[in-house]
Amino acid sequence: MSVSSRSIFSRLPIVCSISFGISLIWDIDEGEAEIIRRIYADFLRLYARATLSELAADLNVDGVVTARGASWHASTIRAILVNPVYCGEEGLPAIVDPAAFAAAQRRLDALKPGPVG
Repeated sequence: MSVSSRSIFSRLPIVCSISFGISLIWDIDEGEAEIIRRIYADFLRLYARATLSELAADLNVDGVVTARGASWHASTIRAILVNPVYCGEEGLPAIVDPAAFAAAQRRLDALKPGPVG
C-alpha cells in the first residue's frame, strides 16, 4: 500500500505530526487517513468483530507501518480508536465520523473486563 502525501486541507508543507494522519498545521495526510478509516471500519464491521490484535496483524501483513516506521500492535490500534482528534475534536478536521468514533468507544467499553467477584 502506498501512502500519499497529498493534503486536502493545506497548501503548506507538513511541519510535524501531532497524531498519526494529522500534522501540527491541521494538515491531513490522506494516505494515513485511509489507514485510520480502515481501522475504524474493520473494528466496527458488524459480523467480523476483529480483535485489536487481529487488526494490527492485518496491517502488518499488508506491509503498512506506523508513522514511526514500526509494526502495529493492539496498543497502537487502541490508541487510534480512543483518540478524539480523529473525529474532529480540538478544532481539527475530522477523519472519521463522530458517530463512528462513539460506536468504537462503546465497543471498546464492551471489551473491558467487568468487576471481579
